[in-house]
Amino acid sequence: MLSQSQRATILQLHAQRVPKREIARLLNVSRHSVRQVLKANSSAVPNIERAEKAVPFRQQILELLPACKGNLVRVHEERWPPAPHSLIPR
Repeated sequence: MLSQSQRATILQLHAQRVPKREIARLLNVSRHSVRQVLKANSSAVPNIERAEKAVPFRQQILELLPACKGNLVRVHEERWPPAPHSLIPR
């Protein structure tokens, strides 16, 4: 995600008539990112709202956490065990 200063720089360079491709090259960001900032016409970093995927499994995770000694990788392995090898095509 681009910082507020990067977004402000993109807007300033665009106001100086610097081409989008050149702005992307100068700031080492994608042209798509430059286009998105120019479309928003704001240097404010957008607040992205994402749903938590683990919420439905919160209770199970909290129950497994002590048994797995606080290791979330082990909790994941216990909660979602790998598929048997016989089902994996070769």
